[in-house]
Amino acid sequence: MWEEDFSDLVMGLLKIHLSTRRVVINREVQVNRPGAGGGRTDIHIQAATDAEDPEPFTVIIECKGCWNPGLDTALADQLVARYLRRPRTAGIFLVGFFDCDLWDDRHRPRCTPGHTRQLIEQRQHVLAAQCNATVRAKVLDCRPPGMQTN
Repeated sequence: MWEEDFSDLVMGLLKIHLSTRRVVINREVQVNRPGAGGGRTDIHIQAATDAEDPEPFTVIIECKGCWNPGLDTALADQLVARYLRRPRTAGIFLVGFFDCDLWDDRHRPRCTPGHTRQLIEQRQHVLAAQCNATVRAKVLDCRPPGMQTN
């Protein structure tokens, strides 16, 4: 699946699991005008913290595939720098780990050799800890059942 499909899937699952909560979940929200350091968030979640305070708390989820060449920079340069500059905003850098060995090289890039779910997750945790923001990294194992052993 492509990164857009991955983001759509994650959003669909969030809508199912958060359907009883008072939250707003959107895809591709324009947070700033283009050219002003802007961009569109993959998944944008907002919820009021209490009835007395009208300002919502926001969580931005940036989704990447494990093959993305910007995997080592996107957490800081995209998620934190572009989207987490506002107060009451936190971020999740979500990497989909797919079985790249099953892919046809003619249609999409492959992961680098030795690219394991654990190594990606360890690297993303280090990168998140280096940021001056409320951000967490998670790698979601998206391989077919029976192939999720390493």
